[in-house]
Parts: sequence; structure tokens; C-alpha cells
Amino acid sequence: MTHDDLDHGSACYLALTGQFHQRKTSNPPPQGTDAPALGAILHRVRPDRRFPHSAFHINGPLLAPREPGPGQYGGVLGRGYDPLDLGNVANGSSLLMGMSPRPDLPANRLVERRDLVRQLESASPSAGRYPVSPVALASQVYELMNTPRIRDGVRH
Repeated sequence: MTHDDLDHGSACYLALTGQFHQRKTSNPPPQGTDAPALGAILHRVRPDRRFPHSAFHINGPLLAPREPGPGQYGGVLGRGYDPLDLGNVANGSSLLMGMSPRPDLPANRLVERRDLVRQLESASPSAGRYPVSPVALASQVYELMNTPRIRDGVRH
């Protein structure tokens, strides 16, 4: 794959969106009018009903040269389509920091919270208005927290 763009920011925009940036050969900042990243488009046209994200930043976001570059976010689709930033996996830390319950949290509190989310989900008037409803998102967080492979950052 080749291109004739001379700067990292706009060249990455091309690679991540499939379109040239309007300011070719530059390092423009991300804007809400940018074309969405291909992962954001995937999330829009084929969302995963089990998880709130279809795309992820690993070791990101991409800096061009010191600030996050354009083309790696939801762009015109909105912030709800931004990929989930997993952080730096190269340093050996957990991919999703803060996913493990605090040691002093009683097990029944987590069960009660999950039950409350289920009750809210059944009574939620916002179903269908968002790519993933806020209540469904909370339910998915509990699912992620209960998946040791994801919670603990185990790579396969």
C-alpha cells in the first residue's frame, strides 16, 4: 500500500478512514467533521449486541506527531462511535484498568447492582434511541467484569 502524502497525521487519516484528509500533507487535529474510522463505520452498520464497542485502540491513540491525529475516532458519526482505548499493552498491565471489583466490595453488592441494571433495562424508555442504551451499556460492563480473560488482560 502506498500514498503520496508527506505527513504522518493526514497519511494515517487515509489509512484509517479510506479517504484523503481535506488538508493533505499536514498534521491536523481531530475534529467532529472528520470522516469516521473504519472501525466506527463497522460499529454503525454492524454493531455487536453483546459489547458496546466494535473497534479498539491498542497502544493508542496514534500521535501525529505529539497530539492525537485525525481519522481514528467516530468523526461525523459522533463520540458514541469512538473506539475503546485499551491503553498500552506492551507494558504488561491490564488492558481494561479498573475492571476488577475492589477487594472490600461484598459479593452481594455486585449482584444487587446487576439486578438493579436489569430492572432499569426492562423499564428503559430510551431503548432504540442510542447505538447502545446507557442501561444496556452498564449491563455489558458487568459482563466484561465477569469475564476473567478480558478483565485481567489475558492475551491469546
